[in-house]
Amino acid sequence: MGRRARLGRFFTPPDGFAVLDTLTARICRVLGASSACLMVYEATQEHLVVVSAQGVPIEKGEILEGASPIVRWLNESSAPLVVNDVGSTQVDRSFVLVPEAKAMLWMPVFLAGHVCGALAVFHSEKNALFGSDLDILDFISSQVASIIELYLRMDEVTITDFLTGLVAWPYFLERVKEESLRSERYGAPVSLVKVILKPADPSDTTLQRRIVPEAAECMKQVVRRSDIVARCGEWCFSIILPETGSEGAKAVLGKLEGEMHRLARDRMGAEADLGVETKFICYPESEPDREQFVSIATSEYA
Repeated sequence: MGRRARLGRFFTPPDGFAVLDTLTARICRVLGASSACLMVYEATQEHLVVVSAQGVPIEKGEILEGASPIVRWLNESSAPLVVNDVGSTQVDRSFVLVPEAKAMLWMPVFLAGHVCGALAVFHSEKNALFGSDLDILDFISSQVASIIELYLRMDEVTITDFLTGLVAWPYFLERVKEESLRSERYGAPVSLVKVILKPADPSDTTLQRRIVPEAAECMKQVVRRSDIVARCGEWCFSIILPETGSEGAKAVLGKLEGEMHRLARDRMGAEADLGVETKFICYPESEPDREQFVSIATSEYA
């Protein structure tokens, strides 16, 4: 993950985090500031997305692109940025989100030792910032990080399949879109493979509870840590293989088929009646249109 903690889908619905609005309002009240805002890293594009704003002429969900000086500052520094006279100090004007601000303070927010975003405070008077303000904002930024961590843990329930511990299908589809965008941006292929287990009696829930979790564990052992495995049906699994072309996808499917047959023999006996069907699609090799690749992932692979 590098220096940046990418929070991604957690902040997609901006109306769900009123507690963060409460904190930015508190910052304004405690520091006597005219306005404040909080922004965090977006999942894959390394942009910043605004998740709370008080008195700042920007809206929740607004994105600062990766080339923004603010993003570059967070990528390169973990120190606060304090400006007591915006008019006479050599500072990029893009940091002055409030045109009438005379002083401002930018504080990185850390989550598990990584920069996850920034808090910004703006004053309408010059020389309004003191050393004690840094301590106060640092303390509040730690509260922000604690709240983010709590919501992230709660959010894990919605992205995890209860039986296997793999990622759930809705979250997986979001990752398909993200990985295809990354592939388009950097030119590396991405493959999507599917493994379907076919027992003699698909309605046998006892067999399902025994076999499916072990199949999931086998798949996690076969694929790389960077690959993303999901349960997409009662007996179905899908896997995103970043930076993997058609030949690599075929090799992975061969290993997975072998592991599924071995699992069936070990758990169901020599006469195991458990078929295995596999297929794959690769962008841009077998499907050169990215939107069509995503469409196939959400339809044929569902």
